[in-house]
This record gives sequence, structure tokens and C-alpha cells, in this order.
Amino acid sequence: MRTHTQIVRDYGVTRLAKDLAGEHVPVKHASVARWADRNSIPGTYWHPIAALKAATFEELAQGADKRTRQVA
Repeated sequence: MRTHTQIVRDYGVTRLAKDLAGEHVPVKHASVARWADRNSIPGTYWHPIAALKAATFEELAQGADKRTRQVA
């Protein structure tokens, strides 16, 4: 499974920010770039990201789980 960083980079920072805005989910380009840098996509964006088919809920959850386990 992909990490949150991989999800953002595979879809593209600019494209993700633009497509989210097109779905009436305002987010700044810089915020999306920080998600990749931090390897963390906020949960409030998971539904719209899944709707764009940028990632599945399973990928998003596993990416968050991997990130949590790495910190511990």
C-alpha cells in the first residue's frame, strides 16, 4: 500500500489541489504539498480524495496506520 506521501505525489500536488477545489473542497496548494512532506493527509479530506479516485479509504487508513506505527 502507498503512504500518504506517495498518494499525493502520484496524483500530483497541483492536480489534487485543483480537483479538490473543483469538488467544492477548498484547500491551498501549499497545504497539499505539506501533506506530502508530513506524510499525513487530514481525515476531513479522505472522502473527497476517495471520490476523486486518487486513493481508496483502505490506502488512506493503512497510510495513517503506517505513519502512526513509525512514530511509536
